[in-house]
Amino acid sequence: MMIRGPYVKATILIFIGFLLFLFTGCSHQKSAYEQLQEIDLPVIGKYTDPSRVIRVKPGDKFVVILDSNATAGYSWQAPERTACVSLNSHRYEAPESGMTGAGGREHFEFTARSQGKETLVFHYLRPWEKNTAPAKTETFTVEVIGKSKK
Repeated sequence: MMIRGPYVKATILIFIGFLLFLFTGCSHQKSAYEQLQEIDLPVIGKYTDPSRVIRVKPGDKFVVILDSNATAGYSWQAPERTACVSLNSHRYEAPESGMTGAGGREHFEFTARSQGKETLVFHYLRPWEKNTAPAKTETFTVEVIGKSKK
C-alpha cells in the first residue's frame, strides 16, 4: 500500500528540516580542541627557588612566590611583560599567625606566551624610596618550550 498526497510532502519536508537542523547545528559546534583552548587553564607550578629553572609551554600558567613583609613597607616589583611571558596577577598573602610585623608572601601569576628563554628579575624595595638600591633581588629563569597554540 502506497501513501500519497499531503502526508508524503509533509514527511519529506520534516525530514529535510531535520537534516538542515543537524547540519547547521553541527557546523556551529566547536571541536574538542577548540573547546580546550578556551578553558582557563590551571596553574601548572608554583616556584619559590630561583635556582630552579621554570620550564613551561606556551599558554601555561605558573606562579612565582616570594617571602615579603608588607608591614615594613617593602614589596616585590616584577616585570609585567617580557618577550616570552606576561604577568596576569599579583597578590599579597598575609601571614597565618596574624601577628603584627610578621612576614607574608607575594604571589605573581604569569602566562607563557611564546617560545624562548627569559630572566625574570624581582626587586624587593619600598616603592616610594627613589634612587635607593633594592634590599633584595631574586632572578628566575624561564624556558618556554614548544610552539604557540594560536
